[in-house]
Amino acid sequence: MVDGRRRWLSEDVVRCLQRAEASRRRPCCFDGRLSEKQPPKKLLKDSEKRKFRQEVERAFSPACVEVSPDRVARGRHETVFFDGEAPLFVSRNGELVPTLCALRACPWLVRQLVVGDQARAAIVRGAELFAPGILGAAAIPEPAPPSWARDLCGGPFAKGELVALVETTEWMPFALGKFAKSDDAMVEEGLRGVAVEVISRNGDTMPAGDLPSLDGLLRRTRDRVVLESDRFRAEEAVAAARALEGLRKDKRRLEKTLRAIDDLKERPPPLNEDQRAKLDREDATRADLAVADARLADALLDDDDDDDDDDDDDAAETTLPPEAPPPLEEPRSSEEPSPPEDVDVRFRDAFFTVLSGAFRGKKKSARLNEIFAATAKLGTINVKDTRWKKAARFVDEVSDALVTRELSPGVTEIVDVDWSRAPDFEPLDLTTVPEDTTTKKATKRGHRVTVSVRRVRNNNCTFVDGLDSWGFSEKDLRAIAATFRSRFAASASVAPRKGTEDNRTGKQFWSIMVQGKYADQIATTLRVNHAVTDVQVSAPKGLLTKQDRKANV
Repeated sequence: MVDGRRRWLSEDVVRCLQRAEASRRRPCCFDGRLSEKQPPKKLLKDSEKRKFRQEVERAFSPACVEVSPDRVARGRHETVFFDGEAPLFVSRNGELVPTLCALRACPWLVRQLVVGDQARAAIVRGAELFAPGILGAAAIPEPAPPSWARDLCGGPFAKGELVALVETTEWMPFALGKFAKSDDAMVEEGLRGVAVEVISRNGDTMPAGDLPSLDGLLRRTRDRVVLESDRFRAEEAVAAARALEGLRKDKRRLEKTLRAIDDLKERPPPLNEDQRAKLDREDATRADLAVADARLADALLDDDDDDDDDDDDDAAETTLPPEAPPPLEEPRSSEEPSPPEDVDVRFRDAFFTVLSGAFRGKKKSARLNEIFAATAKLGTINVKDTRWKKAARFVDEVSDALVTRELSPGVTEIVDVDWSRAPDFEPLDLTTVPEDTTTKKATKRGHRVTVSVRRVRNNNCTFVDGLDSWGFSEKDLRAIAATFRSRFAASASVAPRKGTEDNRTGKQFWSIMVQGKYADQIATTLRVNHAVTDVQVSAPKGLLTKQDRKANV
């Protein structure tokens, strides 16, 4: 029999399709579309795995793809088989149907039809495939031979038979459907009506999964990732520069306001209403200036850290002792000390070691900031000492292995870990976690410590006042602020407390400011870790929610 597709397809494409025809079986009669909702996943038993493999081999042998699914999502009408996080097959009424992910891994499981560009655009938007949209339909001679439908579709077909739709420039299927009529019915009706009812398309609720590892596709993907990374870095640098300039402008504006207030103090009365209102806002203005100074200092510190590693952004950092000589070109002897351990590798090993311990047992979730705090303690390395500099950048790099959700603004929880996609790491010994000997304890009993949450320039900030009376010096308060910064993954700073500049003794009092709403958490930390027994929490009504009180507990 002469293959009629030779009239509109190239010889290589026809031979490829013919090899596919010879190496597959065609399952028919699949009714219904894929469910729009995906039920929860459950682990698949070994007996169910064996039964599933037998069903796949019986339905698609010998062109079946080697699969080892380990999860199954059961609904009322269908079962979805997964390999890790990639859905491979859907079982409904005892009939197995491959997903687009399975067809991209093994495209010859079902028949393939090549469609035109206009038909593809319509199908992706939700349309069905009509017979004129099949590539080669316009080349059918007049009068049409009796076998034109078989020639057009690559052989005889039955109603309900599965078929994959591909475009002229890509071999990967972009949609899966079933024939709406048999080849005999299509000959009788001609090119009218629906030829293929589409079951799933790219972009449907059923995920298509990862694409095969093609060199060209990977090269384009890598180029796109590099361009997006460069664009993100440029935008981040511009945003950081604008934020820094904005902080400097705010500081200059507040200093100008305070100079005007000082001039008003020396001016003899009477003062008008606006001048009196400006004098009444003196305390608030000084508090805003202290906050602006702290934020500007943090921004300048982060900017200096980023500038130090601009030329080495893509390479891992190593730390050498100050007295160590530079590396020599000749090979070292066995007596020479080994090079220092890569801080990036150690931080990553500590992160996934802590993560594996957090998901051990019945616990199925963990707060991200708690994981980072435990990582810094286990690896004795803070994320700022690595090439990532910030926790968000590290999470973006390992996002393929983490399933996260945002409980509230700034509070992220890890709900699942795909260890098959996690990077290789060397588990660290959890028994080697250093004892925290730097915790500062109160040396005397003082006045009540106030932990308050206030809105400062449209931001929520937590202030800790009154620790001076418990024997804490400025150095101790900065160490406590560093502890808060590590635990809550938020900016924390120490600044002079408002209203203490003109005290009679000339003693300076200090206040700790933490960005975010952590009043209850900080109060608990002060009571338990720093022996501050008299702590009061205050916040405007409605500012602290139940989620805020439970976060980071």
